[in-house]
Amino acid sequence: MVMQMFVIAVRIELIIDEAFSLKDKRSIVKSMLVKLQQKFKLSGAEVDRLDQVNAAIIGLAIVANDLRYAQSVLQKVVNFIDISYPIEIISIEWLDGVGEYD
Repeated sequence: MVMQMFVIAVRIELIIDEAFSLKDKRSIVKSMLVKLQQKFKLSGAEVDRLDQVNAAIIGLAIVANDLRYAQSVLQKVVNFIDISYPIEIISIEWLDGVGEYD
């Protein structure tokens, strides 16, 4: 029996207005990533702009057997970030892949 597996990822560029040092920024980003991982059961990491005080790029990914479900979870994540954190979302890049396995 052939099954499908969907890997959906999103790359989000952020401005963090309330960060005044790298320590502030890392605290905000780490706290946000831990909360997202717990609440939405996904993987996430800060992937770029590591040494910029007010900017970050995070990558988030989810694996599922239903494409629409995976997309809806990540859309909820984007909405959650937007309303829950002192962060401005600058850009969002969606990446997805489909694979078949036995």
